[in-house]
This record gives sequence, C-alpha cells and structure tokens, in this order.
Amino acid sequence: MNPDLYHYVIAPHITIRDAALVFAGIEPELCYIDLSNSFGPFDPYTENQKEAERRCKAKSFFNLLMSELSNRKSRLAVTCLVASLLKQKESQAEAWINITPDSMEGIPSELDVLIRNDDVLSLDNGKTLQFFMQNPSETLKENIFMGPWFISGDTSVTPVSIAEWADSKGVPSVFSKCLEPKPSRENGFSGAVAMDAPLLIDALLRPENPYISKVLKATLLALKHVMIHGTGKHNLTTAIEIYLEKNFPKLNNTLKGYVAKLLNIWGTKTALLPPLEEYLKSKAK
Repeated sequence: MNPDLYHYVIAPHITIRDAALVFAGIEPELCYIDLSNSFGPFDPYTENQKEAERRCKAKSFFNLLMSELSNRKSRLAVTCLVASLLKQKESQAEAWINITPDSMEGIPSELDVLIRNDDVLSLDNGKTLQFFMQNPSETLKENIFMGPWFISGDTSVTPVSIAEWADSKGVPSVFSKCLEPKPSRENGFSGAVAMDAPLLIDALLRPENPYISKVLKATLLALKHVMIHGTGKHNLTTAIEIYLEKNFPKLNNTLKGYVAKLLNIWGTKTALLPPLEEYLKSKAK
C-alpha cells in the first residue's frame, strides 16, 4: 500500500480512471496514459518494466470497473455520470444521433424529460455532445446504459462503493480503509484521529500546494512522522531533528531547530512520545 495515495480514500468521490490507477499503485496526477482507448489502442510502453506492469494492471482494473458500472446491479455509487453522444456520422459504421445542445433534437422524449429533470450540464465538443449528470437517478442511468452512449472513465463514484466492489471480489486495496469500523469516541478522544490526521496532511500536500513553503512542508511531514511512529528511544526534539536531517538535509540548522522547537508541544527536551494511536487509546481508558 502506498500511503501517498490515501488522500483518494477520504475524498468524496473519485473517477473510474483515477480509481484504476490507484488500484495499481500509480499517482493519477502524475500519469497521462489513456485507459479508455479514446486515442487509439492502449499502450503501456515505458522504459521501466515495473511501471509498464503497473500500467497494464491499471488497464485491467479500468475495464473491470467500467463493466461493473454498466451492470444494472452495480455496487458503484455514481456521483457524476459522464456520457457522450455522436452529433454526426462520418461513416455508416458509426452509431449517431442528430442533436444540438439547445433543442435535444433526436433524443427520445422520455429520455429528454429525464435529462431535463436531473442536474445535467452539457458540453459541445464539436463532433460529440458530452453530458455531466450529477447524482443521476436510477432510471436515467438505466436509459443511458441501454442507449447509443459512450460512457466516460471520467465518471465519478464514491470511494466507499469502490471499496465494497473490491471487497466483493476479494481484492485488497488502499480503498479497504473505507470499510474499517470507526473507533467510538470516549472521553472526547477518538482513535479515528490517529488514522485521519496523517491522511489530512497528505491531502494538504498533494498535489503540490503553492501555499505551502518548504519549511512548512518539513514541519507537517515531521509531525506526520511522529504521529505515526512516535519518538522511539529518542526525545521529541532529537527524533524530529533526526527526521529532518534524513529527509531535508538542505534545510539549515537554524530552521531545523525552529521546526523542532515548534513541534515540541511539551516544552521539554526529555519527553518520549508513543505513536498517536497508542496515546489516544491510553487517554480513552
């Protein structure tokens, strides 16, 4: 499991494409391969053999998720259905329908009513008309899947429904975190904080946040490290300084000392801290 991908688990929704890449351990923001074959046959080529294997794995998951999406009894909870129709045909082999963004001419009247009653945004791409359907009704989804529509991998679903689908197939993944029971709150403390806090730091830092300075990034990552691992055999200040020396060697000693002092919540150089989860459990007893 790659902890750098955890922020996709706590997001309110994720596209089918991004979910497939996350299953393969690939950061979607850094990958530009086409999984939908929109621009030709799938090409996983890269000089890195392991990366090529991960891309092939992502393609397999993409196909499986798209198949699940079109299933009438799909486990995937759609938050935004993205689908397109051809506006004109260039050959007899193409399925097409004569429509315009304004009149919806050519769409069956029953489907026209469904589209107008749902929260739908349309985008004219020239040859195609693309629809973005927020929280589509079951009836609308069924009509879309049965019609001459191209369903896009940009369709978004909830991470929890991705986790449920994966669980039903016996597939371990980072999404499994969604299905873990939330610890109960006792005396104002919650073990959920121990899991959520590091993830929130990941979400804050990725993708690159222009509002986060290098010093602030070092501070947040040092805090995350201590929350997950504790200080071990070292006091808090020393543990932070060791982490900064290893991960931010170009940070001058003055700034390293500043970060260590800022994170020394106890105000003492002798404090040894356990991981946050252990600390919260001890307080809840």
